[in-house]
Amino acid sequence: MRPIEFKGTIDVTIGICVKNGERTIENAIVSVLDQTFDKERMEIIVVDDGSTDRTVSIVADLASKSEVKLMLYSTSGRGLAVARQIVVDNACADFVIFVDADMVLSKDFVNKQVDVISKNPVIGVVAGKMKGIPNRGLVAELEDISYSSDYEIGIHRNWRANPQKLGTGGSIFRLAALRQVGGFDTRIKGAAEDADITAKIKLGGYTLLVSEAEYKHEFKQTLKSLWKQYSWYGSGMHYFFHKQKELPEDMLVFFWPITLAWGIVRSMLFFRATRRKIAFSLAPYNFFRATAWWFGFLSAHQEGYGHEYRCSKGKR
Repeated sequence: MRPIEFKGTIDVTIGICVKNGERTIENAIVSVLDQTFDKERMEIIVVDDGSTDRTVSIVADLASKSEVKLMLYSTSGRGLAVARQIVVDNACADFVIFVDADMVLSKDFVNKQVDVISKNPVIGVVAGKMKGIPNRGLVAELEDISYSSDYEIGIHRNWRANPQKLGTGGSIFRLAALRQVGGFDTRIKGAAEDADITAKIKLGGYTLLVSEAEYKHEFKQTLKSLWKQYSWYGSGMHYFFHKQKELPEDMLVFFWPITLAWGIVRSMLFFRATRRKIAFSLAPYNFFRATAWWFGFLSAHQEGYGHEYRCSKGKR
């Protein structure tokens, strides 16, 4: 894809929030530096959240060689929401694209995302299309199949066409929308900063979209790491549930009968398309993820995470 020719000035801030990402951070940043987008209209803000490995030195080395303005900020383990907000507070562009340290962007990713969001001032957030990095093991491949839009039916396609919330990594945000809604909730300790901010932006009158701009994401490779990730998601959604005063679609997606049924349907769709026996692992895999999610949700309930919102009726 050829670089977009802009009549006006449209700048993009790439926000990369990382902690102990020495194994993947270089690939993530290099994929940003290799973009077809005009380098003079792009800046990179990296926020290191208290890494104890070589992450900071790797980023500093890349910054010294980069033709793109690259700034490095550090926090002391204050969490993802704080790191995201540091990007927002220091961005000098019209749009912000958040890139996770375990992501690799396609070369035209920024071009495509800017093209979509700049077409209409009502568009607040546009998510990219996630694909897994290949050859990473059974668990990672099941995650890739699960996230793929190639094996969906009715309700899932409707959710994708009219999302109520989006992930942060791989999404482009209108900076004015981020600031209009007060930015990220820095009280969020773990996950769900993405659901919270995109729900607020939608509530503020903006549209959420999913584009065809592709990026690759490194999925978890073991059941232990997968459990940790989804229990983390569940914990974050408990906070979101009490704060937003609404039933998040995740509670339905991860409700055991529904997740099992969808695992069976997706396995049939995938097997019919590929004839691969891995399809028959999708239902138990879905059940495992759902159990981890509810473990995190109920653990957060026991800890009272988000319960401060229970007595604030109607407060957002």
